[in-house]
Amino acid sequence: MARNDDDGLEAVTTGAMGFVAFGNLPFAVTSEKVKSGLLAGDELGQSVFAESGDGAYRALRT
Repeated sequence: MARNDDDGLEAVTTGAMGFVAFGNLPFAVTSEKVKSGLLAGDELGQSVFAESGDGAYRALRT
């Protein structure tokens, strides 16, 4: 999914908000925090890919 896929991000965020264990965390989990975390994870992954390539991923897939 692309980071600018608003409908996809909304669907994933909505699904994640149904995770009942979020209620056991010592902080509030909001849909905005979930979306922000998804986007931050994508940004990190993109930076690792830019620096290191995808050799390790491809090695797992062969």
